[in-house]
Amino acid sequence: MKTLKPTLVLAALACVVRPSLGAAEPAPEPAPKSDPQIEPQSGDPLGEIIVEATRDESGRIWLPPLLVRPIDSTRAEVIALHAVVSRDLELSGIFEVDASLGEVPEDDMRPRVTIDVQIEGDKPPRLKARVERGRGDKRISREVVIEGTSVRDRGASHRLSDRVLGELTGRDGAFAGRLALVRRPAGSDPRLYVADPDGRDLKVISPASQVVVATAFFPGGPLYYTASTNNGSIQLYTEGELDPISVTPRGSIYGLSFGPKGRVALAIARGPRIEVWTGKKLGALERLRESNLDMHPVLAADGRVAFAGETRGSTRIFVGDRAVTPPRASSPTWCDHPKGLRLVWIERSEKSSWVWSRVLGQPAEQLLGVRGKIAAASCSPDGRVLVFSYDGRGLEGPGVYLGNVDVLRPRQVLREPARALHWGTRALDTKPSL
Repeated sequence: MKTLKPTLVLAALACVVRPSLGAAEPAPEPAPKSDPQIEPQSGDPLGEIIVEATRDESGRIWLPPLLVRPIDSTRAEVIALHAVVSRDLELSGIFEVDASLGEVPEDDMRPRVTIDVQIEGDKPPRLKARVERGRGDKRISREVVIEGTSVRDRGASHRLSDRVLGELTGRDGAFAGRLALVRRPAGSDPRLYVADPDGRDLKVISPASQVVVATAFFPGGPLYYTASTNNGSIQLYTEGELDPISVTPRGSIYGLSFGPKGRVALAIARGPRIEVWTGKKLGALERLRESNLDMHPVLAADGRVAFAGETRGSTRIFVGDRAVTPPRASSPTWCDHPKGLRLVWIERSEKSSWVWSRVLGQPAEQLLGVRGKIAAASCSPDGRVLVFSYDGRGLEGPGVYLGNVDVLRPRQVLREPARALHWGTRALDTKPSL
């Protein structure tokens, strides 16, 4: 059986972002039209976000203001917590964050988050945030408290950010999760890395003997990835384990995704073809359709599978066996957004890229177009933030970016591009049965 080398099929991902205002970069080509429709699905997740972005006649995006202040700007631990929380809130893309250390007038009715660290003897430190909002001529407040292991506990700091977002919007954030990314360090084959969603604490976790191809988190659980050793077949691994996981049918695995109730979707190469296989167990998978090149499968919260499939010499995004985009589309990802499930994908020409989004049952919307390319995209577990890899001279230069799905306004969190990305929650103590 002929085995495809992992270095031959690593370019099926691309995506871009609405550029920051005033960015000096060549304009992208006119965006292609995106006409096909996805039928509405009953049981879409709902949840009202109480803050909305608006636009003026020039197209400028206006976000609701939010003040973030430390209760005491002389204590190092409070300043450190303030820095983490304010950065997370900025990266969420929901607010125009003012995180300066200046005094706030008493009559300033803008929403306000006040950060504090409480230390009492030998007890674990308590990371606190008071969330205040105006209601008429009064201010109402709620307090969020997270217990940390130390005064510089970054994990606890991110959990505090997530709860603050929950208080402000009705849905917690996902900054206490992890980013998994595949990147190629200088002089080395592609390796698997993990980092906090704000780009801090980046570290490699795959052995140097492996060429890593794809990665995905199990929902609420561990991290999986596919890799080749000694130019052999691309097999499935879990973080921290050296032995591969058995998969039937056998073949090189170029893409993977996990969904609800233990469902899995894999892009498996068997001979000259790469096809998507799905199921509830790795030993009992069923082929989605007969094809030549189906890549990048992603499972939605309702169990549907989207993937990039070859048709008539180009690639389109399919949902099940139905094409839902024009040609030149790749890198699909589902966003379980508070306002309903939506599909996000990338369309590319030789020099430009566009990000498209579709709320189920509505026309597609172009989120952004720029010169350059994006090789990966994934949505945050809370469904509101897109993480993607950009390689070009626009934005802030090559790297990994976060952008809110509704308004994007991307922010760079890592300075080098990635070949694959996924945003997951922190692992549970027990592993799922695959």
